[in-house]
Amino acid sequence: MISESLFVFPKETSEYELNFARQCAIKLKCDLCNSGIQTKEIVGDNANENEIVKELSTKHDGNFLMFGHGSPEAFTVHQDRKPIFFLRNAVHLKNLVCYFLSCCTGQKIGPAAMGNDALAFIGFKENFEFIPYYEHVFFECAISGIRKYLKGECAIHEIEKNTNDAFNAEISRLISQREYYAAQKLLLDLSVMVFLIRGQVS
Repeated sequence: MISESLFVFPKETSEYELNFARQCAIKLKCDLCNSGIQTKEIVGDNANENEIVKELSTKHDGNFLMFGHGSPEAFTVHQDRKPIFFLRNAVHLKNLVCYFLSCCTGQKIGPAAMGNDALAFIGFKENFEFIPYYEHVFFECAISGIRKYLKGECAIHEIEKNTNDAFNAEISRLISQREYYAAQKLLLDLSVMVFLIRGQVS
């Protein structure tokens, strides 16, 4: 049984890519709600470091999902906002499954999460990129593995395989349609994902 999930994601914004990230968060949240699993959300301007840490400090297990802009040591929901989650906050991630749909957070925050006994960290170690008209393809692939896990359709150690399978299926489809540039971008995005699972050698 999946425990309560905490979602941090942007409000509707003029930032094109963030609206796709927001849609992903809402889709995952709806999956859990439809299964009768409790969720808590912190959205846009209401998000700040103190509120997030307060929520995390009450959790002994569950899921922590963030959608926005990232760097190796920080996360924010909008480019014009100050960071709301820092490397130092990884001490609050014990026993949580962490999913960060944000660039670069897999460099330092991911390993720090695991060093503080998180159950898992899934994210990106470099910037990911997508091209016009293919945004939905990237985002659907990026959430495919964690979505199956949250819906109870795969075990935690199968998240990486399910994500890889989704990306590879789309890459093959694009190649078959001779959309080589889009396929190459999708392959690069997959190559910068990180899947850190407790007890599993990466």
